Parts: sequence; structure tokens; C-alpha cells
Amino acid sequence: MIAPLQQILLIFIISAYPVVGAATSWHLSPWETLWGVLGGNLVLVLAALRFRKQALRQMNHTADPMAVLGSFEQTLHRLRSISIGWLAINVFLMNWGRVVREACWRLPHGAAYRWIPMDDIIWMAPPVLVWVCFWLLQYGLEAMANAREVVTSGRHGRRFHSMPTRRQYVILQMRTNLYLILLVLMIWVMQRGTSRLADGAGLTSWASLIGLVPVLVVLLFTGKILSMVWSTVSMPEGPLRQRLLAMAQRSGIGFSDVRIWNTHYRIVNGAVIGPMRVARYVILSDALVENLSASEVEAVFAHELGHGYHRHILWYLTAIFAASLISSGLGSLLQLQYPQDSHLLDAMTMMAMVFFIVYGISRISRLCEHQADWFAAQRMGEEFSAPASQVGGDGESLSPSVDLRPLPVEQVAEDGSFLTQWLTAYSAVSASAVSPLERGAEAFSSALRRVVALSGRSPEKPGWMHPSVNQRTQLLARLATSPDAVRRFEDQMRRLRHLIRWGLVIGVVSVMAAGSLTPPASQQGVSHKESPVKAAPPPQPAHDSEVWVTGNTPMRRKVTWSKQATVGSTWVKDVRGLGPRNAA
Repeated sequence: MIAPLQQILLIFIISAYPVVGAATSWHLSPWETLWGVLGGNLVLVLAALRFRKQALRQMNHTADPMAVLGSFEQTLHRLRSISIGWLAINVFLMNWGRVVREACWRLPHGAAYRWIPMDDIIWMAPPVLVWVCFWLLQYGLEAMANAREVVTSGRHGRRFHSMPTRRQYVILQMRTNLYLILLVLMIWVMQRGTSRLADGAGLTSWASLIGLVPVLVVLLFTGKILSMVWSTVSMPEGPLRQRLLAMAQRSGIGFSDVRIWNTHYRIVNGAVIGPMRVARYVILSDALVENLSASEVEAVFAHELGHGYHRHILWYLTAIFAASLISSGLGSLLQLQYPQDSHLLDAMTMMAMVFFIVYGISRISRLCEHQADWFAAQRMGEEFSAPASQVGGDGESLSPSVDLRPLPVEQVAEDGSFLTQWLTAYSAVSASAVSPLERGAEAFSSALRRVVALSGRSPEKPGWMHPSVNQRTQLLARLATSPDAVRRFEDQMRRLRHLIRWGLVIGVVSVMAAGSLTPPASQQGVSHKESPVKAAPPPQPAHDSEVWVTGNTPMRRKVTWSKQATVGSTWVKDVRGLGPRNAA
């Protein structure tokens, strides 16, 4: 699996070049640059091939092939990170950005590439092709592990399925792992189209604002787009679907549908996609629904409902938008103060944004995962003690009912915000009895450990956006038994929301301040035939002259490129006539 961070860094590198430009330019010809780019990526593929041979030898002499497969996947993860670093070197140091930009700029103006971000696609093509090669190499190793999964399925309780074909496997990996890149490419294509329409309608001055429309459209309909990209189908009618819908209805959470994710039974996972109710879906993978019990599926479903209930997707987007505004606004203010260091300041601004993506988003995401876990524990606590008629589905309660009594007043937080309204009113009869909330926490923790065991992941290893399973279950145990721990956690989440709100305010103020302080001469727009960001010509052209034909007289004109003193770097063409071109 490709981590979302790797996709984000790849997109960020491509997006940064039109703003920052080449940090330095080695004296390489276009062919030398091309061979350097291809050669470095070929080395990565050959390295992956060597590690694959070693993994095949280990798999023939091991009793746990899944451990060998997991180690090989970690190796591929590191090689993918190296390929992203190599792309940055190619673009910013080895003239790869300039070479591709020049090649695209020489295409006819009426060609289809004017609507398609050909330069961006070509820039990111080498690492993406390398990743496809990695999946092709991984297929054979995973097929061997799958052939021996009959033994491991008896140990982990997972049902055995034959491997998909190599073609199906690669398509599944591309659909699953390249979704962020696909969404960004869709935004870029739509921005080019809206920019051309704005220019044609004489709304060039509103191009920046109009360019936000495609971003909003794609973000709002992300759920619908991904439900098609990930090959999902609606969950069939039955007791399980009725039980899940009943839980969602009692929780007051709206979405379009519960869908099954077709992964050829290779992925055990669930997700909620889409910030808008009419295009929001809860998806559960086929392997998850097949291998988990109904109560475990319900626990995973409750976790995904927690993401929707707390609007985590909107908070992610708001945090990224706030960080972008802050970096852009402060960077612009610094450029006004130190105009001679514009390239350095652009690079520093980009690095600050990378730091936020790597560490800030990771911190926010981990807290949101804990909050969704806590929501699921509360929902499962309700399910454990709800009457059979309220459960839905097959009409059976998940566990025998227990006698309940109200909590002591001193244990209830003000306005009951730290627990659900139902759970604040009840607790176990005696100290020795297990409360419904503890049962709910243990039910979700059990389902979470089950998902990790089926996926072959380590419960001790955290991810970029997820805490480790042990960290999640330990926090749930504390929250289920200590109201003080719940208060501290809710205060932590409240501070996070306030921080994001204030970040958004600071970002808007900094951008407005930079716009008001920019001299009028620097704010004059430049007429373009297309979007100045995606279609601007290269800042360092290989040739300083072009041949223009006027009537029957060929003319040679001097072409130079100069940078306008605007907040966003823009390159404009200065064409000067040099007289008739010699016949020779």
C-alpha cells in the first residue's frame, strides 16, 4: 500500500515547481537530463528485483510467509520514498522541469494538451511507472504467500481465496493507491478549462476566484468519485445492512449508502468518504465483511460513523486550507520586505508547508482516530444494553442485559458532553460488574485487533495517520473507566478545533495584508492565453530566439523572459524585432 503521505509529497513537488522554479541548474543537455531521470528510476526497479529474489529464497524456508511479504512491502515503501526524492532532484536540480515545460510549450496552441496538464503528467510519470513495476514484482511473491494461506487462514480465521490475475491485481493497486493523484489531476484539468472560459468571457481578473470552483466541486463530490474508482457496490439487503442502518439512524448521521468495496478479498478495511451527505458513503471491504462477525462489522462501522459525526474530513480540509493561507500570506509579506531573496523565500514557504503536511496532519489525524474510536465504543455500549427491539436486523441483542442505575452526580460532566446522553444516565449495579461503556470499548478493541491480525500488520507499529493499535486500545480502556480521562481528552480535541479556527483567521488576515501592501504596479495582471500557473513557459528557455513569419518575409525576433514582481511568480515574454532573417 502507498501511504497517503507519499502521494501528497509527489503532488506537492509537482505543484511547487511553477512557483519556486529550479533551485539550481546543472549544465545538462535535454538528452542528458532524460537519460539521468530514466537511469535513476531504472536503478530503483533493479534494486526491487534484487530484494524480491532474496524474499523468494526466504519464503521457501519459512513457516510464516506473511512476515516475509510484510518485510518486502516495507522495502518497497522505502524505495517509493527514494523515488519521490529522486523526482525532486530531477525537477529542481537536473533541468527535468525545464525540459518538460519547453517540450509542452512547443506544442501547437490548439492542441488538446492545452486542456490537459501534460507537463504535470510527464513530470510524475517516472515515479508512478516505477511503482507499477513494484506491484508487478510484488504479485509473484504475494501469490506464493496466498498459496500457503490455507495454513495461516486456520490460524487467523481468514477464509481462503485464490489470487486475482496479474492484470486485476495491478488495476486494484492503482485504484487503491493513486486516488489522491487522480483527484488532483481532475482539479487541474477543470481549472484549465475554467481559466480558458474565463478568458474567453473577458473575466481574466476573476480567474483566480473562478479557479476555486473546480476545487470545491471535486472536494464536495469526492465520495461519489471514489465510490466509482474503488469499484464499490451497494451492500445487499439483509439483517446486517438493517442493523448498520439502524445504528446510523440512532446516531443521527446521514449518508447516501453502505457499499461493499471489491478488493478481490485482499484488503481488510473500511472507510467513510465524502464531506457532503448526498455524496457520502460508508464502505466496507469484501474481506472485512466476510471474515468478521456481525458484531465486529458493526464495531468497525461505528468507527466510520464517528468520523462522519465529528466531521473529520471537513476539519482536515480546513486545516490544510488554513496552513496554505498562512504560508502564502506570510511568504508574500516577507517577499515585500526582502524582494531580492524571492526564490529563497518561496523555497522556505514550501518547506514550511511540507513540515505541516508531514507532522501537522499526522497529529490531527491521530487525534481524530482516537475520537472515532471513542465514538464507536459509546455506540457499542448502547448496543450491548439496548432492548432487542431496538437493535434492528435480526432483532437480537448483542449480549444479555444488565441492571443499570444512574451515575453519581459528581461523575457526570457539565451538560453531559463527555459521554452520550444515554450513557450518562446509567452505570453498572456494583463495582465488580462491567459497565456497558467498558463492554463497548472492549468490543471495539476486539474488532480492531481482529482487523489488524487479518491484515498481517503489527499492533505495535503506528502509521503516519493512525496510532498503533495498542495505543488506541489502551486509551479506550482509560476513557471507559475514568471520567477525568474523558474530560482531558475532550479538552484536547476542543483545543485542536480552536487552533484550526484561529489558523484559518490568521491565514485570511495575512493574505489580505499582503494584498493591501503590494504596490499597485506589482498587482497588474499579465494577459495569458491560458492559466499562468500551469501553462507558463519555462523560466530558462533553451533558445533565445524564435522564427516568426509575417506574410512571406521570415523575421527573427529576440525573445527574453523576465519575472514580474508579483506575489505569485509570473514569467512574461518580451519579443523584439531583429530584422529580416538571412536566407542562409
